[in-house]
Amino acid sequence: MDTPVIFNDKDFLLWLSFAIFLGYLVFSRMRHKAPAKPLSDRVYLRFLARMFGGMMLGAFILFLIVTLMLLASAKFRR
Repeated sequence: MDTPVIFNDKDFLLWLSFAIFLGYLVFSRMRHKAPAKPLSDRVYLRFLARMFGGMMLGAFILFLIVTLMLLASAKFRR
């Protein structure tokens, strides 16, 4: 099997959690500096909103990583 390293189960979960954590950090910084008032002042709603945005951003980052790795492996296979 000539699959990239990222598709091992343990490594994939590690990459996914890292990308979600990175997206959460970036999104919470962006939300913190935004001048618009958040939907509610409740802490758990803000946390859920940041976590959801972080998951979306993390999934996008992971998609870019996987796409680049697949393109690189397809390019070097020839």
